[in-house]
Amino acid sequence: MRRFALAFVTLALTSSAATAQWITVPDPDNYACSATGAQLTPVAVTDGAGGVVTVWRDQRTSGHTDLYAQHTNAAGYNVWASNGVVVDSMVGTIAVAVACSDDSGGVIVAWLRSGGVGANRVFAQRVDANGQVRWAPGGVRVSSAELTQSLPRIVEDGAGGAMVLWAHWKGGPIANVYGQRLNRDGAKLWSATGDSVVARGEVRSFQVLRRPGGGAYIGWWQTYGVPSVIAIDVNGHWAWGAPDTITTAAMSTAPPRLNLARTGTGFVALCSGGYQMYARRFDDGGAAWPTSVRVVSGAWTQAAPRVTTDDAGGFYVSWIDGRPAGGGVFLQRMRSDGTSAWIADGIRVTTTRFTSSGVDVAPDGSGGAWITWCAYPGTLAQRYSAAGTPWIAGTGTVVSGVNVFGFDIATLLPIANNGLIIVASDDFGGTRGYDVWMKCVYGNGSLGTTGVEDSPRAARAGLSLAVGPNPVRDRAALRFTLPHEGRVTLELFGLAGERVATIADETLPAGEHVRTLDAGALPPGVYHARLATSRGVTTTRLVRVR
Repeated sequence: MRRFALAFVTLALTSSAATAQWITVPDPDNYACSATGAQLTPVAVTDGAGGVVTVWRDQRTSGHTDLYAQHTNAAGYNVWASNGVVVDSMVGTIAVAVACSDDSGGVIVAWLRSGGVGANRVFAQRVDANGQVRWAPGGVRVSSAELTQSLPRIVEDGAGGAMVLWAHWKGGPIANVYGQRLNRDGAKLWSATGDSVVARGEVRSFQVLRRPGGGAYIGWWQTYGVPSVIAIDVNGHWAWGAPDTITTAAMSTAPPRLNLARTGTGFVALCSGGYQMYARRFDDGGAAWPTSVRVVSGAWTQAAPRVTTDDAGGFYVSWIDGRPAGGGVFLQRMRSDGTSAWIADGIRVTTTRFTSSGVDVAPDGSGGAWITWCAYPGTLAQRYSAAGTPWIAGTGTVVSGVNVFGFDIATLLPIANNGLIIVASDDFGGTRGYDVWMKCVYGNGSLGTTGVEDSPRAARAGLSLAVGPNPVRDRAALRFTLPHEGRVTLELFGLAGERVATIADETLPAGEHVRTLDAGALPPGVYHARLATSRGVTTTRLVRVR
């Protein structure tokens, strides 16, 4: 006989800051925030159910820069407070912020405070799926050391927490990469000062990437050194015997720009320095291509590169190109053996004038890639197949046609049906300044809505969710199966994507569980129940009748 963990939940209808659902024309946009003052450098992470959580630096309060966040669900509705919830509003200046998912529909944010209390120190905070700040006011200081810190980076730790890494200035020109692991409650799991994970001198550039099974890959460059990589485990220890080089080729500018991206059973590290881009692929155990490969053969400007997986062991690279024969935005696919899959030196996507911050690339879920760029007065997107054929006629889809004065691309988040959510910040001029906006694009290039959908990982992870009786009048049992112990969020959404209730938000063991929903206060209609865990997300429909 099956055994179920049983609990009763009385439904409490929750308010929402819902704006319009996904807008289907270039102008206007969906806004995470349109408050007065400037909203700058947004970063976004998936909510695990087709929506996004966005974090940005906010100057609506005169005299200092705060940190805000907003959750936009799969239907395009903002579900937290209007114009966002406060992550940090201590007097001072937020210089830079980074974010990762908390694997439960919320976000963990790390930031560098450059003025006021805790200047030149790195802090972190978790905002849960309900928009509630879960750690100490003002955030958790990741290191107790009274030394200058810079370049914060963050990755999920695979258990609902995060690993925060930063450049730790130990005096003079010595800056090592330090790290700290925080659990989902904000407790430090490494030493109070953080642990040194890369001790190589004056580290001036580095990036991190989540490592399967926990830990991180770190790519860095230090003055008078060569770009290198190392893998660390969840305890901050080297998972490889020693660091390896990305490339030994000389860069024409310093510090070089580094990009890391997951690809197949490993990752690619891309190093660019003005007139050249070099890539080297590593597998999870540390084995690598014999040497780096050059993406473009010519010695001309190759700026603002970005890299993403092709879901076949290779990767895509986008960049802004200054070749004499005709520059523009370019895209190239590289195979898993390091050879070019398309024509030499890449495909020209557009020759239109643009700003360097507007070019980005993301997988389309079918082996192809999305690429975005800024061409005054708006933002465009094009989707390419694995063979290099554009899916969208002409120059692509005009995603946003707002007459902008400046452009600051943030994040491209792949969604179901080969689609994409684009998050950015634009300068609207006057007292309004920069606002954080977003758009949802289907695989065919049309603008629209995604709905509340399962994540691709749900079936593979062994998650299941069922409701009975269904339709329901007064009370229904929501039965779900967890393949692993972990944090669980069970929520109810309306057809428009607005969150109606949180039924469970707790840590549960593996096995079968039941939560009983008292739906007496629920208006008749169709709803979606969503189960979110660190292993995936699954949904089921619930119909309420009189």
